[in-house]
Amino acid sequence: MNENQISECQTFMLEPSLYSSAIWANWDGTVVGTEAVNLAFQRGPAQWANVTHVTADTDVEDLQPTYIFEPGANFIDVELQLDEGVNEFYLEIDALDHVQTYWLWVERDTITPVIELYEITNRTSNLDSIRIIEGICEPRASVTVWTEVSATSFICGTEGNFSLQLGIPSNASWHKVEVTTVDLGGNTNATSIEVLYQEWLDWAIDDAEAGGPILYYGIGVIIALISVIGLTVVLVGRKKAKIRESENTLETASDWIDDIVEETAPSKPDLPPEPLPEEEELRAWARGDRDVQDWQDRIPDEDILELD
Repeated sequence: MNENQISECQTFMLEPSLYSSAIWANWDGTVVGTEAVNLAFQRGPAQWANVTHVTADTDVEDLQPTYIFEPGANFIDVELQLDEGVNEFYLEIDALDHVQTYWLWVERDTITPVIELYEITNRTSNLDSIRIIEGICEPRASVTVWTEVSATSFICGTEGNFSLQLGIPSNASWHKVEVTTVDLGGNTNATSIEVLYQEWLDWAIDDAEAGGPILYYGIGVIIALISVIGLTVVLVGRKKAKIRESENTLETASDWIDDIVEETAPSKPDLPPEPLPEEEELRAWARGDRDVQDWQDRIPDEDILELD
């Protein structure tokens, strides 16, 4: 029997690019508010692929693949179910001479974010058009707070609370302070409170009815006013009395001075009346102090009459 055999050995170079994988997962590293996400990937011919959902506090080596894909279609699109909270996925794709691996994670958040508002007040807050507002929010959620005349937006910090100042209209009424929040999963929540603005008189009445210090201030002011009025009346009365007393004193002093002047005035001496010229002349003749010649000498020439 004549047996013919032939053998041939050839070396084929496979194109590595045909076995390169590619994945599409735009949700990787984000927060979503859905129950599932879609994962798409591409593999080479005759390659297998596995996806393992790695739960918290577990080792991927201890888990069986959650999704198994036998060799076949090059393009795979799979819907991955999510648990509430952080979800990790381990993707394995067979390559030409090795296994390509990918770690993906996404956080599912379908819980309504917490949001609370309350006003920080003191005894005179109702008189102020600027109010202090504090609240509780979900970390990393966006928050917007507004009134009729002002608004502000911010991202809630890791501490989960906030404090801010907002203006309200300066008219006596109740005014609403509103807030809305949206977390990274797209969940929303909103709430509001009302704050009161008062005119001074209304506030003072309420404060007095509540036994606030304005009651004691008012009583103190009234007492002080009565005291001032009483003191003024007393001082005016005293001043009038002093004026009357001064007038009486001046009158008495004037009478006293008049009496002193009268008492100290020198008395007139009791002198005999001055004699008449004729009497003095007669007395001189009686004493012999006059003679005819003297009498003639004392007569002016023009008064002498000459007789022929």
